[in-house]
Amino acid sequence: MKKKIKATFVFLQYTTEMPKQKVLHAGRGEIIMIRMEQELAVKIEALEKKVDAVYASSEKMRKYFLWTLVVTAAVVILPLIGLIFVIPQFLSSYSGTLQ
Repeated sequence: MKKKIKATFVFLQYTTEMPKQKVLHAGRGEIIMIRMEQELAVKIEALEKKVDAVYASSEKMRKYFLWTLVVTAAVVILPLIGLIFVIPQFLSSYSGTLQ
């Protein structure tokens, strides 16, 4: 058995008398007052604080990754560049001792 569902259209209006309240007009002219803006404002503030904390944490991690890259480059790449100059000198001194 399928149940039939009746739906009524709900229209949202902001009234000038109650700026922080929303008034719902239901199908038969019934007016329902909803005070959810304050709750939503509190939730939005909490979410903004969490987003700010996540942003600060991600910026710290970005800086850590940057310095990790710099240290890795200094430890790996600089010795490789040094080897470019050291190996020819070593080979010339080694070949000189063989002659």
